[in-house]
Amino acid sequence: MKFLLVLMIVFSFIGGFSINGVWSFLFQFEFIDMLNMIKMGNQSSSEVVAWIAILIGHIGIISLPFLTKNIYFKVVLLSAPLLFILGFIASVSILAIVFLFPLIITWIIAVIYRNKIKRYRDE
Repeated sequence: MKFLLVLMIVFSFIGGFSINGVWSFLFQFEFIDMLNMIKMGNQSSSEVVAWIAILIGHIGIISLPFLTKNIYFKVVLLSAPLLFILGFIASVSILAIVFLFPLIITWIIAVIYRNKIKRYRDE
């Protein structure tokens, strides 16, 4: 499970997309480009809210390997990647989902794996 969670963290940083002809990675958009756009005043309040959702979701994704034995693990496993994905879709466009496919696939596998482990332990 921890391998899948670490893989999710990696995929949350390395996806890439083009904005105005300039290639940008997810981490660059989230931590560099968006801050510069906010400083220049080019972002609407809804885009800033979407960026905050991305940050909160990313913090949740990064915290997952440390929460595997915690009672909040299931909630964070379901909500943090979803918030991250929805934030990127709201911030960039629905096309951003293409660059999030590795994260989404890993997330789905982690949720299925967690449910199988849980079911196996309950039997």
